[in-house]
Amino acid sequence: MGNRANNNRSEFLPLNPINLPSEPSPNREGGITSVPTHQLNAHLLGNSLKVVASESSFKFSFTFDSLIEGTMSAYFFAAESLNAKGVTECYYIDTQRYPSPVTKPFSAAIDQVCPESFDFDLNKYSFQELTFADRKTYPVIVELRTIDAPNIIESSYIKFRIGGASWQPELIKQKFTYGPDVYELNEIFGHIGNEEESKECVVCLTNPKETLVVPCDHMCLCMDCANIMRSHYDSKCPMCRTEVQSLMHIIHT
Repeated sequence: MGNRANNNRSEFLPLNPINLPSEPSPNREGGITSVPTHQLNAHLLGNSLKVVASESSFKFSFTFDSLIEGTMSAYFFAAESLNAKGVTECYYIDTQRYPSPVTKPFSAAIDQVCPESFDFDLNKYSFQELTFADRKTYPVIVELRTIDAPNIIESSYIKFRIGGASWQPELIKQKFTYGPDVYELNEIFGHIGNEEESKECVVCLTNPKETLVVPCDHMCLCMDCANIMRSHYDSKCPMCRTEVQSLMHIIHT
């Protein structure tokens, strides 16, 4: 299970802290921000979201991975209340109109499909409700927790859009709550944990790559080449030629 996960899943980096005014300033090495990664023990695969059609209804489904057993909670048409640091304190749901929240246990396994009890009939709700038109009430929120760390939560926010003749689910965002702090999840492309990726810097082809290019999120440079790139005014990512806004030295924890 471990090898398969490394080959097909990327690590996730909390690049953008949400409302963290008390967060200490990150360490700097030569003007490049140094940040740690966090390996999630349970993760909903955003590209696995799909709508399953039956004779009389449309329901949605998704796949998730977990290295440790835990619990999954689904909230339908929920508005969240956040504290000053952006951590979710509670959800507000009109249970007279919408389904009540559901929590189910899950085991440790790769490519698990969400329980049938999480499905709900999209035909019962309006276009405005399903498409997150008010920007306040999320059609679906899914939380994953593992039993070893119940205060570490991955939350996935999902809406729906019309695709062809049917509804299609769409991931709005994913966030990672780590105790008192919360971060939006950003996937690292080309990280060294992926056995199919080369471990060397794409510029010098010698040193290990350990620096992320922002905003494209390609991890492709060693520290030496990153410092050279930083000295140029109009640097571009060597992988996709996107203009570089900043560089991040990734510390694997």
